[in-house]
Amino acid sequence: MICNLAGLANRSRLQAFARKYSFVSPRKVRVQEETGYEDCKVILETLVRKIDRSKSDVMFGAWVLGKRCVFYR
Repeated sequence: MICNLAGLANRSRLQAFARKYSFVSPRKVRVQEETGYEDCKVILETLVRKIDRSKSDVMFGAWVLGKRCVFYR
């Protein structure tokens, strides 16, 4: 699997990820099958923007959205 080769060790289903990290999103997360991809993308982009790059791990911003799962470090 390409995500394992890239060192992305963590994997979550889109809906579970969106439900768990919905508090980060600037908009309301609906956690539905149709909006799971978009919800996760907004959450991940918000997290990357909020990180103080000088204090964070260099590889934190590594993530890939799949059809059913989000892969992240």
